[in-house]
Amino acid sequence: MRGKRSMTRRLGVSTLALMLASGAAAACDRGVAGEAEATSQSALSEDTQPTTNRGPGTIEAFDPSVPAAWDERDPEVDLQGRDALMAYLNDLRAQNGLDPMSWDERLEEAAASHAKYIMDNKAAIDASGNSVHVQDPTLPGYTGETYVSRGEHFGYGSKCFAEVVAFKPTAVGAARQAAESLYHRFPLLEASAVHIGYAELQLGAIKVNVIEVGSHEL
Repeated sequence: MRGKRSMTRRLGVSTLALMLASGAAAACDRGVAGEAEATSQSALSEDTQPTTNRGPGTIEAFDPSVPAAWDERDPEVDLQGRDALMAYLNDLRAQNGLDPMSWDERLEEAAASHAKYIMDNKAAIDASGNSVHVQDPTLPGYTGETYVSRGEHFGYGSKCFAEVVAFKPTAVGAARQAAESLYHRFPLLEASAVHIGYAELQLGAIKVNVIEVGSHEL
């Protein structure tokens, strides 16, 4: 009997030792998993922090207070002068399936003379109530009552059939205003238009812009 009781005690001790060892292992596993989860959360937190000094080759966070390169350019640079005007008008015509126009120096002279007439006689024009496209032979700078006659005066061989007058700071600004107007856009988008001439003069704090449009039709 003593031998059986001794064996039973040994079995009990062994069983208890095994249970304690299993508990310790489980506790250890939970500890390792907890540490791994904490490490993962820490890494995620670091990744979501704003980018500061991360070393070479790292894309810095966008700062909208820093102006983009194109903000440093004067936008009027690309809107001034003959080349800019021709590019704008011919692009507009291409979008509408029309052939490009070319520059004509005689129409440029007609435009320059009418711009000078408007600049010198703006008060009289406003007081008379006449169209800005019509010149009064009693006023200085008269070169023709209509844009048709002014084209002829400067030797334009075809017909100067339309004129655009605007008061914009740039050539493209004047053309764009006309293109966005239901009536004034017609001569710029006329299929028979082949030539233009342009001139501008400073009129006080603003400019006067004149575009003459010519065609092959007589």
